[in-house]
Amino acid sequence: MSISNRRLVKNCIVFVLMVAFLTAAIGMSSDYTIYTVAASIEELQQKQQETQEKINSVDALKKEAEAVLKALQGEANSLEGKYADYNTRLKKITTEISSAEKSIDDTQNRIADLKLKLEQAEADEVETKELMKAHIQYMYENNSNQSLFLSLLASDSMTTFLKRAEYTAAIIRNDQDLIDKFQKQQEEIKQATAELQQKEADLQTYQDTLTAQVDDLKALTEEAKQAYQDKTGEVYTAQGTVDDYDAMMKELEREMASYQAQQAQAQMELAKQLAEQETPDAGGTEGDAGTDGGNVVDPGTSGGSGSAYGAGDSERMLLAACIQAEAWGEGTAGQLAVGSVIMNRVEDSRFPGSITGVVTQSGQFASYPGPINKILERGVAPECLAAADQVLSGYRSGNWLFFMTQPYADKFGITGYTMIGNHAFFYRWGAN
Repeated sequence: MSISNRRLVKNCIVFVLMVAFLTAAIGMSSDYTIYTVAASIEELQQKQQETQEKINSVDALKKEAEAVLKALQGEANSLEGKYADYNTRLKKITTEISSAEKSIDDTQNRIADLKLKLEQAEADEVETKELMKAHIQYMYENNSNQSLFLSLLASDSMTTFLKRAEYTAAIIRNDQDLIDKFQKQQEEIKQATAELQQKEADLQTYQDTLTAQVDDLKALTEEAKQAYQDKTGEVYTAQGTVDDYDAMMKELEREMASYQAQQAQAQMELAKQLAEQETPDAGGTEGDAGTDGGNVVDPGTSGGSGSAYGAGDSERMLLAACIQAEAWGEGTAGQLAVGSVIMNRVEDSRFPGSITGVVTQSGQFASYPGPINKILERGVAPECLAAADQVLSGYRSGNWLFFMTQPYADKFGITGYTMIGNHAFFYRWGAN
């Protein structure tokens, strides 16, 4: 917020001393009142400066706390991601273990089935061998215990003998084929069983490996979880610190706003008292040019051209820095309006006759010295320097001598002001 009539204070003090000298001779008491108001403004400015320093200090601490909070939050996010990754891997391995357990169960069931088939094949082999023995015994023995060989010799012909021999051989071959079949089945079953047993062993090894990984991952997951929870606690503490600084900032800003309101009120009272004591020679009546060589800007004009000002480099930069501090965010129109106010004052006999005198006049620009000096240190924005050059060349966007935010202008009953951006520009206190 900027209340431009603060720039009257230095001249006011000189004026107060003159009034004090005169009133001491004629017994007037208004000098005490004006001096008191001016002193009050100076005191409020001092409080504002002290409060601003506190705000700057708390703001720096808040930014440090925010940086710590941001770093901690980043660490917390990283730990949360790590924890989530471990959890995902743990779930995946747990699923693989379950799958391995199922495969082991299936393999064991197949092995059990093969064992049953093997037992059956072995039993069939034994049974077939017994049957073959019975067949052989039957073939070689007749009912009278006569040997098969004698029976063959007793055949009435070679044909009969051959038929009997062939029949006997066929029975024996059939029994042998069955025995071979059952033995082959047993070999196949044994081979399949061995393969399944190897698969079972491999699965068991795989399951053991997964189980060991699960144990490790559980430990890592728990460690990551604890680290994340600890870091979250640090984040919570850091956030509390930031919130504390934020609350302090808001309280200081409320205090600053209160001081600014009090200063604006004090300046209004001072302006009223100065207006009451203003003489035609001081150039204070509407449209009067004054008689002391100064120029009082005609309140009836709406801008145009003024006198060019031959500023040195330091004054040029000071003007540009003041424009930037007061109206950098107000666009070109706002910057030219602030520059016009400064140059109008330079040309008005009621204000100091130089840019340096106007800008540094006590109680006038809230941005001096702090913000303006900082801008000068880091460099003035090109657009603000361009606005300064334009008003130095004689351009004036208005006849204004003051500007402030609209709420204060309305509060103090100022009418007829011109709004440019967030500032109300006007020529005098009261009606314009």
